[in-house]
Amino acid sequence: MIRKTLTIFLIVLVALSTSSCMNIVEKLFFRANGSGTYQMTVDMSGMAEMIKSFGGTEDDMAESLNEAESEFSSVINKLEAIEGISNVTQNSDKENLTFSIQYDFANVTALNMALSENYHDEETDGPEVIQRTFYKHSKNKIVRTSVDPMLEAMDELEGENMMGMEAFFKDMYYDFIMEFDRDIKSVSNEDYASEGKRSVNLKRYFFKKEDQKKQVEVEVKTK
Repeated sequence: MIRKTLTIFLIVLVALSTSSCMNIVEKLFFRANGSGTYQMTVDMSGMAEMIKSFGGTEDDMAESLNEAESEFSSVINKLEAIEGISNVTQNSDKENLTFSIQYDFANVTALNMALSENYHDEETDGPEVIQRTFYKHSKNKIVRTSVDPMLEAMDELEGENMMGMEAFFKDMYYDFIMEFDRDIKSVSNEDYASEGKRSVNLKRYFFKKEDQKKQVEVEVKTK
């Protein structure tokens, strides 16, 4: 879902022929038992006023935004059917150009199943959802594996003739945030920054060369 949505948004921005900012924020809260809350937000609010001023492209743009909203909505029923996933909510604010999805997970098994569904693109991957392991949990430890759908999505954009558009998307970033219900003891990946005693994040600008080497894989141990 998110891979197709990402492409839709980038095509909208290129059609406007302007330098654009789009932020993707993925945020997780983990309890000691491996349960928690997941939230993803695609935020183009900084572009809202500018986009409203474009009259000639508003029909095409509205169609693209409706398609993006549909992509977010289509995954809701599938997520609600996953054992261990609850309280699934979706918010689409087309006026302010923010799209988000949130749900609670009972354990990392349910989270992995939900993310496999969330990142599945039927057009690219086929009808069957491939179950992937994004997270592992053991006592006082959460591991984010090397599975990195955001980078995969960017790779796929090469086929959409979207690469080489650094001038348009130089401010576009992905912010991955992990929060915990107890203090953090250690973080294995130096690319992550600490945000207080119970939170770490990896912020990666997609088109900055120095950021392209940043890896999402990390092991976080709590006290």
